[in-house]
Amino acid sequence: MIAALRRCQAAGDSDALYFCAAWLHGCGIPAANSALASLVDGDGLDTEAIDSALRQLARQRFDELAQWCIETAGVLNGGMPRDPSAWLPGLTYALRRDDVPLSAGVHRVALADMALLTCSDAVLSRNSVHIRAYQTVRGELLARAAARN
Repeated sequence: MIAALRRCQAAGDSDALYFCAAWLHGCGIPAANSALASLVDGDGLDTEAIDSALRQLARQRFDELAQWCIETAGVLNGGMPRDPSAWLPGLTYALRRDDVPLSAGVHRVALADMALLTCSDAVLSRNSVHIRAYQTVRGELLARAAARN
């Protein structure tokens, strides 16, 4: 992920940076999310407005957000938390909201599905409640995407 972030930074790709930042925020690392909140003009990071705040940061404070992403990915050793309980509830909440752009939601679903495929049966079993809630929201989002296309 760090290599991808560096390519994104070199290309000045604010859309890719937004997607990476949204994913990393969803990993739920308290110290990293606190640092991200400080980038939002000192007003804090309201969970209700995370997508619009990240889009704005990607456009207006690109280098600072890119650095936050690289540092946060570094905390994760370039990966992400193995246990879905660290990020799946936040992702499910974000996908339930009506203001999530469809393309961003589909991208997040693709990343989450890939991450869930790497989990052991024991981890999946322990997180079955989170996974069922995610699957419901995922199905609704993908149905909207299919209807749109």
